[in-house]
Amino acid sequence: MAAQNPINHRTSQPPISLTGGCACSTFTWSSTALPSSVVYCHCVTCRKFSGAAFLPFGDFALDALSWRTNGVTSSMPHTDSLKTLSFDDTAQRGSCKYCGTPLFMRYWCQPETIGICMGTMDVESVRGGIVKPSAHIFTSQKLPWYDVENDGLPRHERHSPGFQEDLDRWSSTREASPRLDWSVETEETLE
Repeated sequence: MAAQNPINHRTSQPPISLTGGCACSTFTWSSTALPSSVVYCHCVTCRKFSGAAFLPFGDFALDALSWRTNGVTSSMPHTDSLKTLSFDDTAQRGSCKYCGTPLFMRYWCQPETIGICMGTMDVESVRGGIVKPSAHIFTSQKLPWYDVENDGLPRHERHSPGFQEDLDRWSSTREASPRLDWSVETEETLE
């Protein structure tokens, strides 16, 4: 029996479950897992950031994602093509520097998770059933001319209760928590 050469031994990668990217294709992403949840966010910041009545986010495990930018694949978005913004001290948003497509939102209280803007998903790439939205959040800030349909989903005036607890717990200890910033040199804080 021949000895196995460890240099040539390949570990199998989990199959890609879905892909997505920005409008100009500078940024693409792939995930080996489907999102754990999807929510419709009606907050003022999401509406203005996207130019839409609401912004759907899918929560993905950060370690399930790969990013490809200008031919380079990595576990983090490549910062030279990324525009990051922080509208407050709880989260960072990312968009393509070239076409402006909103790509993600990352809350500091959940460093292992990232909210991918579901409009960037390549629908034809989905393997397995896509997770259906589970709630509408920030309905207290929804546009007055937009009626949230009676879709049976819970409606929360702010974050969902479980997430709000995580955010409150993080906020009370945040000076002891490191801020996981991907691109300090391109970040702007807007208030």
